[in-house]
Amino acid sequence: MSDETLVNDVPQVVASSGGFLKGLLIGAVAGAALGVLFAPKSGVHLRRDLSRSATRLRKDAMKKYARASDTVSGLVERGQEVLDRGRKSFQEARAAAMHTAERS
Repeated sequence: MSDETLVNDVPQVVASSGGFLKGLLIGAVAGAALGVLFAPKSGVHLRRDLSRSATRLRKDAMKKYARASDTVSGLVERGQEVLDRGRKSFQEARAAAMHTAERS
């Protein structure tokens, strides 16, 4: 199932990514804290593992941000196209109405 629905031919993205990212970050912090508490390691090993986890989390966040940015850019572009079509239709309708009024 897609995360998009169409409203007036414009895709509307379901606003669930913010909650997901928040949950992802909270889960990552909780997991790291529990890992430190229940699997004590020497300082060198602990710092290495925390560094790897932070790097992995940063890469995942960057991928999700890039995907969200692409989605928003696509929606803005699509919205501009719809706006331009609407503006053109309005101008054509207005010109037709003025032409009809002039003939009357």
